Amino acid sequence: MAAILYRYMAFAKNNLPVAEQHITFTDEAKISGYAMDAIQALFKLGIIQGVGENTINPKGDATRAQFAAMIHRMQELVK
Repeated sequence: MAAILYRYMAFAKNNLPVAEQHITFTDEAKISGYAMDAIQALFKLGIIQGVGENTINPKGDATRAQFAAMIHRMQELVK
């Protein structure tokens, strides 16, 4: 899901500044290589917030409410 939103933002030419600092998550080993940049960028922008305790749960299921919150935060940034 993060990769889709990240790619959409790139497609829509939304060049939002993101710090170069790498955030380390406790479950980082479970993040697919193709999604790492997306998760890093969207987390730094506040679009995704994880599930607590510095955990992303990249292989977990997202609820409709979680996805709606991500879309809302993204829209707020790209106004």
